[in-house]
Amino acid sequence: MHKGNISSVTEFLLLGFSELGKNPTVLFLIFSLGYGTILVFNITIMSVILTDRTLHSPMYFLLFAFSVSETSTTFVTIPKLLVTLLTGHQSISFTECALQVFWFFGLGANNCFLLVAMAYDRYVAICYPLQYQVLMNNKTCAKLVVASSMTGFLISLSIDALIFRLPFCGPNGIRHFFCDLSPVLRLACTDIYLTSVVIVFFCAIVLLATVILILISYIYILSAILKIQSSMGRQKAFSTCASHLTVVITHFGCASFVYLRPKSVSSLDQDTIISVGYVFLTPLLNPMIYTLRNKEVKFAIKKLLGLPTAQKLARMFVTHVMKYHSFPRKIISDRGFSPFRVVNGRDFGPFGNTALSQYMGGTADVDEWIQIVQTTWPWLQKNLDHAKHKYKEQADKHRSPGWELKMGDQVYLSTKNLRTLRPCRKLSDKYVGPYPITRVINEVTVELALPKALRRVHHVFHISLLKPYTAAPHFHLEPKPEVPTVVGGEVHLEVSKILDSKLKKGKLFYLVRWKGQNDLLSQHYKHNFYSPYQGRKRNRQV
Repeated sequence: MHKGNISSVTEFLLLGFSELGKNPTVLFLIFSLGYGTILVFNITIMSVILTDRTLHSPMYFLLFAFSVSETSTTFVTIPKLLVTLLTGHQSISFTECALQVFWFFGLGANNCFLLVAMAYDRYVAICYPLQYQVLMNNKTCAKLVVASSMTGFLISLSIDALIFRLPFCGPNGIRHFFCDLSPVLRLACTDIYLTSVVIVFFCAIVLLATVILILISYIYILSAILKIQSSMGRQKAFSTCASHLTVVITHFGCASFVYLRPKSVSSLDQDTIISVGYVFLTPLLNPMIYTLRNKEVKFAIKKLLGLPTAQKLARMFVTHVMKYHSFPRKIISDRGFSPFRVVNGRDFGPFGNTALSQYMGGTADVDEWIQIVQTTWPWLQKNLDHAKHKYKEQADKHRSPGWELKMGDQVYLSTKNLRTLRPCRKLSDKYVGPYPITRVINEVTVELALPKALRRVHHVFHISLLKPYTAAPHFHLEPKPEVPTVVGGEVHLEVSKILDSKLKKGKLFYLVRWKGQNDLLSQHYKHNFYSPYQGRKRNRQV
């Protein structure tokens, strides 16, 4: 405690569940199970977003930040509650109480601002879908997360300084299971009216202002959705916002009921019960809401846990049916047995694998089966080679001839499989380079010398991703002389530029340049033009 504080209170007592007469052992088991579930769900969400590259988008980046903030909020309150229920030690020091208020309110305010950022993300995605990648890039998302954290903790620091500068001279029992704003403020030994007004003002900024911003975003979203013509498109747009809207209602409903309603002495017990829902249920429901209503997250979780996805199950089912029920069993006339018998050594029957069980039991004639395979294999190989030749012959009709690859040749590299810094692939260059060939691995594969900017890209490429480099030809284009116009038997040329003029014997003469006929103006004409004025400065050149 600060030295300037006249209070004699050095610690507080958390009396939240002791005054309600609850069994601490049962509560400890219930809260421990709930806390473990919260950690498992939120850590799973964070791990899936980190490991799955398909979820590396602005929406899931903000969801990851929100899960981190929600999990951190539980670290502030629940471990101390479990220790209190298990050991019965209800005391908390003055400094620990101040830190608990700071971190709890700061993380709670951070959650509110992150929900506003998530609402803005949905607004941009629905109202400006073509500009989404430009407006909501990684830098913008990082700025939103940092701004949310800084604003939330600055407000929390202001509230913490307002409360704990007050004198506390007893009693020291907090009617709550953690140091919340209202229970701690009631223990001050001075008039708390002005402090309460300021704290309510800060709470209104955090809760009401964020709710208003979210409502404005959803008004624009709703107007944009109603302009969509198809019902399928409107339903898909609504589904992208349903999870976020459910979390907003849950989060702000509990927080507003605790911090914005009028306070009374009897309401402290209600605040304790409601805070249990706010501390436990909100972090527990948020990952469940985003998981149950999001197919991409469910698919990523199954892939992370190694569970068979719907596509994998369908592929396994089709493979099983094709292998055991749909394999060709038509008897081949020239050999007298089916393709199934060629592969498996038996004919598949409708009553199970009886023939296979006979083979496994050792009663089948193995030598006969080996002889069948040995006589059948050359015939199968011949037919496979014939089919391969036919496929190649048909494919070669549509295949363009390749070009010869040599070491040192310059080639362009396709950006088909390269990530660029452009906001979308349509704005990227189709080819980059040219880069020299350092090694010819085979007739369709080469190794290129790539610059340092592409050091993470493997330097071996298929010929289909390359294009030969051809230097642009340099042509020296001479001006094409214009054909003179003949009018009345006289040649008429167009004047391109008047170079000089002179007055001779009362007549005006011009030295001109003809358009397209530069060879007509020779040194002879210039000499004749300037000959009467030998001392004149020759400042005009043709």
